[in-house]
Amino acid sequence: MKKSRHLPLLLLFLPAALWFACDRHDASKAPLTPAHCDAYCERVTGCTDVSVKFMAGRGGLSEESQQGAAKLRNQKACLASCRDQLDPSQAEKYPLSHKFYQFVLKGQMSCLEHQDCGKFSVCRQAQLAKAIAEYPMDSTDARRCNETCDRVSQCAGELVPRVYLAEYDKLPLDARAEMVRRHGDRDRCLQSCRYSSIKARLDKRKMASAQDENWVDLQPFMQCLAHTDCKEFTRCVVSQSAAPI
Repeated sequence: MKKSRHLPLLLLFLPAALWFACDRHDASKAPLTPAHCDAYCERVTGCTDVSVKFMAGRGGLSEESQQGAAKLRNQKACLASCRDQLDPSQAEKYPLSHKFYQFVLKGQMSCLEHQDCGKFSVCRQAQLAKAIAEYPMDSTDARRCNETCDRVSQCAGELVPRVYLAEYDKLPLDARAEMVRRHGDRDRCLQSCRYSSIKARLDKRKMASAQDENWVDLQPFMQCLAHTDCKEFTRCVVSQSAAPI
């Protein structure tokens, strides 16, 4: 695998697009519009440092997550992304994508009631996970994600050293153990897999996203599920990869 691509286990940053409304009871029934983006982008950029610290946890941020964090600090980029995702004119042209963003972003609206950045970040992360877990997805993809994350969690001890190679070899033993633990976290794997599979089936827009690439990276793991032995599973994943690990 290419060095820039990792096991599909890392918690992904979702596109920066949430919403705000004064009357939550009425707003919960109404579709979101670009006007809802202003309050969110002001809050998310103001709380970026706390949010990033919370997301990093004790394992630190991956290179991809660091890039995502940098984008969170850019209010103009946040507004552009948010307004594009909630643009009502896209509903007819991209109905699946429009429905997806409406579903995911509405769930995070309630977090804006928290003025404290720590509470906002915790709430946002919880709503994010809830939305991904509950969004209706293809039944075959759901089964494959469950099976893949079961196997990856089971075989992380074999997979991680092969995927990270020199980086892994240079680490002290405790850091190696933490890397295996972090990448073997089934819940994080499942969230990433579900999100990537859902995104892969949305309307194709102008440019492929990082999540689409992550879905491509998942395929070797899914294609190797017939191997129940971790060593054989790892060998199969390596052989199915576009580039050697």
